[in-house]
Amino acid sequence: MFESILMTPKPLALVTYLLGRSCVLSSMTCHFKGPGGEPGRLHSDNGGIPSPFSMVSQVANVNYALTPYSREAGALAMVPGSHRLCRQPSASESHLAGERTHPDAVAMDPAPGDCVVRHGNTWHGSFRREVPGIRMNLATYFARQFVVTQEEFGRAVPPAPARPAPTVQLPRRRPGLEQIRRRATRAVGLETGVETPKEESHG
Repeated sequence: MFESILMTPKPLALVTYLLGRSCVLSSMTCHFKGPGGEPGRLHSDNGGIPSPFSMVSQVANVNYALTPYSREAGALAMVPGSHRLCRQPSASESHLAGERTHPDAVAMDPAPGDCVVRHGNTWHGSFRREVPGIRMNLATYFARQFVVTQEEFGRAVPPAPARPAPTVQLPRRRPGLEQIRRRATRAVGLETGVETPKEESHG
């Protein structure tokens, strides 16, 4: 089941857009939030990366709702556009309770089974749960290939029976600038080794 969630095509397409096709799974975890307690303060997922962050995402998170989300139910909170700030929020910017709540913080309200995909720079946290019950989610956290993963999969994950690796069809890549240049030069006969036809003389 977890393997199929990891390889779900649409979220994985967004993750590879943010991190490239060489990205790796860093961790897969669940969060449980009961009534009361403190809200989860705003932060970015770039733990250990000094500011200013790169505008190019180094990590990305897919947050699947397993129970209904709402602000009263302790939903995931996000600050739209905060990824462009390229830094962690200050102490005064990180509050999600009372009069000091960040004015731009928005509650995510996905239905169970839906997910939220976010850029690694994005400020996020969670509101205090004000109603009975437990809010649950599943978070699949991805990183670029050179970033140390949260889980030491080689040591912590037991070996599984050998079976074919799952595959998923991702959208085709758009041609890069070099491919476009080659196509253009080939079209006009300027590529190395291609001669432009000479005009015949009729004089």
